[in-house]
Amino acid sequence: MGKRTAGPVIYFNGVWLEANDTLLEALKPGRLRGEGVFETVAVTGGDLCFWPEHHARFTRGLKAYGLRCRFGRRALQELAAELIARNRLTSARLRIARYRDMKEDYLVLVGTPTQTDPATGPALSVHVSRHRRSKGRYSHLKSVTYQPFYHAHQEALALGHHEALLLDPGGRIVEGSTTNVFFVAGGELHTPATAVGCLNGIVRQQVIKLSSLTGLRVRRGAYPLSRLLKADEVFLTNSLIGIRAVARVDGHRLKSQQVWTPRLSDAYRRLLNGRNSR
Repeated sequence: MGKRTAGPVIYFNGVWLEANDTLLEALKPGRLRGEGVFETVAVTGGDLCFWPEHHARFTRGLKAYGLRCRFGRRALQELAAELIARNRLTSARLRIARYRDMKEDYLVLVGTPTQTDPATGPALSVHVSRHRRSKGRYSHLKSVTYQPFYHAHQEALALGHHEALLLDPGGRIVEGSTTNVFFVAGGELHTPATAVGCLNGIVRQQVIKLSSLTGLRVRRGAYPLSRLLKADEVFLTNSLIGIRAVARVDGHRLKSQQVWTPRLSDAYRRLLNGRNSR
């Protein structure tokens, strides 16, 4: 018999345990049964990226759901650092989930290795999902009630795409299944407003700040898909990919003009490196 490969060590309600694939799948947002919130934090060089911002949103989510966490920001960061050390992670995806079901409350931390520099990956292909995203009470939070996003993303992957784009019932762009959406048109940067129902992602916030600093005007609004398809540049953002250009939306090839996307990507990388070096 071959040597068994050890699974990753996770934190599950006060216990460190080795997780198999079945458990890891069951703990993914969209698979969990219950209510609560989660955060997905990028780990680079063993450090948590934008941890204060992630924790602030996590705390708002706990309050919205009436949940508590006995770990404060620093203590939770130390718990995450122990998870990173136990799994010998340098570049990784760290997911922190706090939720409850009919039995009890849970706090779960899971770390997964990622490539060193996700910004070096290829331009993305996006599928317009049949699932619709309506603004709800918890749209501003990363809720574990994530089924529409999970299924939209899985369907996009099955069709050979990298990401799914979700529209609202009126056909307006809301967000990707795991990302925020931006496009450049008329010399301005556009992104769906949070009033449409998108998450105010951590990287979304940084891109808006960086754009203002570089002289690129930012507009937040409600946009039909046709506006994006005609744009000069389209890119997606999240904590794991940073800023990544989009090349295709289903069978539609987008314009190949890339002026602001690489500039913002470079500025974001410098910001990230500067924060992590403190």
